[in-house]
Amino acid sequence: MIQHTSSHRFHFLSGASRVGVAILALSLFAACGNGGEVLATYKGGEVTRAELRNMFSMIYGPEAQSQATIDQQNQLITNYSLMKIAAIEAREQKLDETDDVRNRTVLKKLQSQLFAYNTHLRNNADDVELSFIEMQFVYLPVRAGGADNTEARDAEAEELLAKLNEVKDDSAALEELIYQRTEHQRYKWLGGYLDPHCTSCRPNPLSFLTDPLKESEEGTFIKINSPEAIWLIRKYRAYERSLDDLDGIFENYHTRTMRIAKNRRGELPEAEQQSPVFQQIIMDEAAIETLAKQQTDRLKRTETNGILTNRLNDLRESKKLELLPPSRVQGEADPAAFQEDTALFTIGERTYTYGDLNKALGEAAGDVPLKEKLQILNSLIVPMVLLEDESDYQAVEGNDDYEFMMTLRENEALASTYYSKNQPEVKVSEEQIIEQYNIGRQNRFKGQSLGQARAAIRANLEGSQRQAGQMKVQGELTQKYDLKIMREKLEANEL
Repeated sequence: MIQHTSSHRFHFLSGASRVGVAILALSLFAACGNGGEVLATYKGGEVTRAELRNMFSMIYGPEAQSQATIDQQNQLITNYSLMKIAAIEAREQKLDETDDVRNRTVLKKLQSQLFAYNTHLRNNADDVELSFIEMQFVYLPVRAGGADNTEARDAEAEELLAKLNEVKDDSAALEELIYQRTEHQRYKWLGGYLDPHCTSCRPNPLSFLTDPLKESEEGTFIKINSPEAIWLIRKYRAYERSLDDLDGIFENYHTRTMRIAKNRRGELPEAEQQSPVFQQIIMDEAAIETLAKQQTDRLKRTETNGILTNRLNDLRESKKLELLPPSRVQGEADPAAFQEDTALFTIGERTYTYGDLNKALGEAAGDVPLKEKLQILNSLIVPMVLLEDESDYQAVEGNDDYEFMMTLRENEALASTYYSKNQPEVKVSEEQIIEQYNIGRQNRFKGQSLGQARAAIRANLEGSQRQAGQMKVQGELTQKYDLKIMREKLEANEL
């Protein structure tokens, strides 16, 4: 599976703790109205609701709406406004010509195109076709008391398999046989029918069942062994549905299986009817509608949020991409093991080398640590190579989402450089260290000598000074540019 790793050098919004997911995050609310509504003004610029939506989406992903308290929105608008203001100041100070800004923006085109493509996929997610399979099964566990008795149950399974296929076209007889023989407590009352299962969704936890069933004849039971059980299972039916046409799949399933369970209820012993498991599965029409909607919404949300990852994984398989050991180093990599011709991954007949990676980084290659280079390889270069021949990926270059990210990356780099150049110098004296040690020697530093605690105390004091310095600079910028936030336009959990 394609994985994304973030990096402090290539981040999107200084100070945002979860912004590392931004490259694979999506513009959740791009289609919402009122995107041009102004939420903040400053001399020379403004912040719109569309920008707020984009930033919340990037930082919080699918949790954006739930995280959007009024205070959080106000804080993000403030930080984002100050970033844009600091970028103006940085340009006036010619900081846009520095190596620091160059290094921070070397991959902004790749990041912007991937972000724009992400948004394109999300906006067209309703057209995505999902493959479903509905299954009917008997479950025979093979572990009891830690012992594996597969061999002993295998003959029983073969005998039962023959009986299942004898009555496979008689639904009443088949459901009765499954009720009598299956050892799965819940599904014995539901005719052995599993909930509709998406086989094209990733991950597919039932692939050990669905892969063999893809090749089997519809309606015929087959035997599948897993470490925990023998499954006698059949493909009841298979079909495809688009993401915007899932309504009815789960409701139809629950209505059908509730009919089976309720018909059987009168034949059950009183103790079985009153058992907690049986009572839990019985639903009325309202409960069926609620559960079906929850399942549908969950599937839509999961598939929409993971649409780019799924696309990349499909391409990884179809284009036969293989990450080689040098690109999968855990922990600190040895620079001596990486030469210009060191192969990092292959895609078809093509080999991508360490030299190719350095070429992509351009003038910044010498300043980027090896560990960071490998993170960039996996989070940006691999997706770019997988997508480079895809027409819809090429088509997003230069669109509004692309330009938004290009501007954001540039402004973030300028603002970060501006703050580092203009905030007060950090100075920690020995007296301050001793004072902090004495304050905390009975609790935080209990059992530690001054020498043992010194490094931690210094780091804490330096961090506090840097934060105070940045707040001082931000206060000055707020006054100079007359920054105003329209807090009265904000509503909790509304973007």
